[in-house]
Amino acid sequence: MAHTDGEWVSLRCGAGNFLQIGDKDVAGKSFSHQDPQPRRIAVSEYRSRQDLLHNNAPIMQGCSTNRSVHTFEMEEQESLMAKQAVSLLFLLLFGSLGADAQTNLEVGIFGHYFGFTPAKLGGVGLRGAFFVNRHLSLEGETAYDFIRTFREAVVDPTTGASSSVQSRLHAFHILGGAAYSVGAGPLRVFLAAKGGVVNIIPSSPAPLVSTNSQINDIRAQHRNAVFYPGTGFEAYAGKWGFRLDVGDEMYFNHGANHNLRITFGPNYVF
Repeated sequence: MAHTDGEWVSLRCGAGNFLQIGDKDVAGKSFSHQDPQPRRIAVSEYRSRQDLLHNNAPIMQGCSTNRSVHTFEMEEQESLMAKQAVSLLFLLLFGSLGADAQTNLEVGIFGHYFGFTPAKLGGVGLRGAFFVNRHLSLEGETAYDFIRTFREAVVDPTTGASSSVQSRLHAFHILGGAAYSVGAGPLRVFLAAKGGVVNIIPSSPAPLVSTNSQINDIRAQHRNAVFYPGTGFEAYAGKWGFRLDVGDEMYFNHGANHNLRITFGPNYVF
């Protein structure tokens, strides 16, 4: 709504044109007092600027004609600038898919290595990626590490006797984040940063207790937050490609625990 000297201005085009300031009809036409909200008409809805200036003539008794016209012109300019700003932001985020961009969507399966210190794990995973532009992609992935048997040293808390038992271990990973890639043609290299959760589940030797504090911490809390920084490359032949990732999947349980993570496998672009 336009404001001039604390009063609102209502404009209407077409047959029976009228102007109104506040509650007062100044154009000689009746106005419904049951509808306190005036209609605002932009400059663009007039046939010309002269029409608006002519129709604004009666307003001169209550406020400045130029000020009223300026107000409407400024509102129209601000609206146009806002639309242009939104369009520019849209182009920056989503409109820069160049000729060297791979695609909009990518899916892949991969082999998974998780260098958990007490027992190295391996499994399979699935990844999906959406390319915001030719460099930036948003990614989500999950992986399952198969059950691994390993021997661990344990102690009987009642007698203090030491022994060795066979335990089992498996893990489940969920990660999501962003990757930034550079390159041209069929080969691209990238940096990635992701967060998520890892659920490491070992069997329990109770009532015996492991001598490995890391395993004891995991037994006390299976599910832990993860931060993963990594790097890698992708190579393509048509819509099919191969991807290799290497990074540090650090989970947080009594501090940061660092684990080498490697994934490798085919992907397909749409």
